[in-house]
Amino acid sequence: MKNKDLVALVTLLLLIITVCVEATLPSTTGDTLFPHFDKVAHFVVFGLIAYLCAYLLHRYDIATDKIRLAGILLFVVVLGIFVEWLQSHTPGRVATVYDLIANIIGAGIFLALWKWQVLHRK
Repeated sequence: MKNKDLVALVTLLLLIITVCVEATLPSTTGDTLFPHFDKVAHFVVFGLIAYLCAYLLHRYDIATDKIRLAGILLFVVVLGIFVEWLQSHTPGRVATVYDLIANIIGAGIFLALWKWQVLHRK
């Protein structure tokens, strides 16, 4: 495994762990930079998770592009549902479908950017 692949894997794992741990922390609703900051955070973080998954699976030629991208989207949806479930069981936190939508849109756009990058790199 090359150094940049190891960095990508460690970053991916840290993002997933951070998202899950953060979902169990008390709400900080009043401490945001701007309204709906959490939706932007969901969009970016889950987009990065999807991008890193695509990068690593592509580097090691795991599955075809269609299966790989579908699997990543499924993973992001399941992870998003799990995070919302964790939030629903944390005092002062609520689960919202809007967070899940932000996760999916972020993943979709970041995967499209990854695919564009791969196509234009050749």
